[in-house]
Amino acid sequence: MKDTKNIAVVTAGIYVNHARRMLCGIQKCMDDYDANTFIFTCSRRYDNAYQHDIGEYNIYSLPKFDEFDGVVLLNSTIGSEKMLKEVADKIKTSKIPAIGIERDDDNMLNVCIDNKIAMRKIVDHLIEVHGFTRINYISGPLSNPEAIQRYEAYKEALSEHQIPFEQERVYEEGTFLKESAIPAIQQFLSSKLEFPQAIVSANDVMALGALEFLEDHGYRVPQDVAITGFDDDYDAKYHVPSLTTVARRQEEVGYTAIKLLLDDSAQSKHVGNRISVKTQTKLRESCGCETHSKIDNSEFRKMHFDEKSDNDKYLELTRSMSVDLTSVETFKQLKTCLKKYLPQIDCEEAYFFLSDDFSDTEDKLDLYKEYIDDTRYLKEGYGDKTTLLLGFEQGQFLEDIKMDFSGFLKRVKESKKKKIVYTISPLHFRDRTYGYCIFGNSTFSLKNKIFYTLLMEIGNTVETIRKQMMMRAMIKRLDSIWSYDPLTHIYNRSGFAKYGG
Repeated sequence: MKDTKNIAVVTAGIYVNHARRMLCGIQKCMDDYDANTFIFTCSRRYDNAYQHDIGEYNIYSLPKFDEFDGVVLLNSTIGSEKMLKEVADKIKTSKIPAIGIERDDDNMLNVCIDNKIAMRKIVDHLIEVHGFTRINYISGPLSNPEAIQRYEAYKEALSEHQIPFEQERVYEEGTFLKESAIPAIQQFLSSKLEFPQAIVSANDVMALGALEFLEDHGYRVPQDVAITGFDDDYDAKYHVPSLTTVARRQEEVGYTAIKLLLDDSAQSKHVGNRISVKTQTKLRESCGCETHSKIDNSEFRKMHFDEKSDNDKYLELTRSMSVDLTSVETFKQLKTCLKKYLPQIDCEEAYFFLSDDFSDTEDKLDLYKEYIDDTRYLKEGYGDKTTLLLGFEQGQFLEDIKMDFSGFLKRVKESKKKKIVYTISPLHFRDRTYGYCIFGNSTFSLKNKIFYTLLMEIGNTVETIRKQMMMRAMIKRLDSIWSYDPLTHIYNRSGFAKYGG
């Protein structure tokens, strides 16, 4: 009987549609192989929340990849070239089978789509079929290789059709988020150039954001301006008008990656090579094409209802838990609060680990004191000691167990568990690291962005506890100075008055 495989997956923003769909493909293949998945993920942002991102990205320092049977790196989700390089170098050093998704790396097998060809087909269609020559572009973040490739495809298509490239027709500050479409459209509306016939967006989220903003300001799509996207999210298909886009087939990308990873012969043959998954151009109403296939929206209605039901449930749970957390000042109280709410969360297992040894004794507060040199608190890694503050499995609670992540992984291997999907996420306050949490087989941690709001609430609570601990230690020290003679360490007059009875 073969041992159960344990595979690490490194990603970010798993609640974002394209990452979620890749993970669905990964999970399906892992189930086919009776394997366990360990997803190291965070909720990094594309804006300038620098301190927050340090705390989030620190989760990638946790795994020792050589303890796993393989690793999958979802490159395009990470969002930081510096962090991506650090993770890739760490994987290279581990010398275990590795798959990179959506980026070429000589040290691993790469599963990708061809972003340039896919985007070219969209822009060529607008020019050749619809006859458009005034085509504006909303780029993704230009630190992202996929965004760069799609932008290059836009420029190449214009060039090959002898259409002049006009910088003012491009918005280069896009973030792949819906909100960044608004300043893009505002730039286009205020431009002295003639209004565009079409707007090409680097992804569906920004395309739909642009479409909604234009319609709110009296423009009709596609009658006044055509809009296209990239990804083929659910909303792209069911929006009115439906969105012309590129189907990336993320589920197939994820499934292919794991199948190749678990096939030892394929791994050894293809290291450094690229395996391409074909995309498909979806021509729909937003560019002026009719949707010829009848859309069965029953799947969308069910998905929308399930999502709304989950959101309502977890919004209420988060609201209620947030209220209770405002009264928490000690770790004992935090555990009581977590015990109340963990059974209400959709998960088979949950674990909260804290770095170092939090204690009410002053000598163990060194790592968390407020120093004049504000760089001395824990930012990188998770300290030499880790404690399982609280665990929840099989309806039972575990408390205050000395255990690091390697110990947790060993425990999973010895248990012979199969088909468990673990999400491992950071607990922090800004760039100050406190620990991490692990959820097993939880749709909440895998698919719902409210999960990250809940983690932030817990991180903020740990910060409150830290400050309360620090305050108690300072009061104790001040009391000692006030009550004891510093030379003899016996009560002075104030001490006798206070403690002498």
